[in-house]
Amino acid sequence: MALPILGFVFVIIATYFTYTNAKETGRNSILWSILTFVIGLGFQYIFPVIVLVFLTIYWLAIGYEDQLSIAKTLDDYSLAVYFGGIALSIVSMMVILRYVAQMKDDPYHTPPPSPPKFD
Repeated sequence: MALPILGFVFVIIATYFTYTNAKETGRNSILWSILTFVIGLGFQYIFPVIVLVFLTIYWLAIGYEDQLSIAKTLDDYSLAVYFGGIALSIVSMMVILRYVAQMKDDPYHTPPPSPPKFD
């Protein structure tokens, strides 16, 4: 399946654009690019595993005895959870990119003087 590879490529591209935008706007480019990379990979690969582990624990806690039915149910839910993780990854990286691309307010900017009055 090519979707995990495309997801990883998207993380790399978003990390690069975060680095360049942060550098242009005067932000800490290394920190923002590392944050984008970790959040992108976290939502794509770690989030689905954690959700499926918690679902398994929940089903065992409510009394599912048959391991085959738990495996079948997990197989049914795994694709939806994986696509949800990819969607969360893309949305979170886009939010970071949008924030980093905004220019900082210049705290030392003074308003122009008022026009002269001729009386």
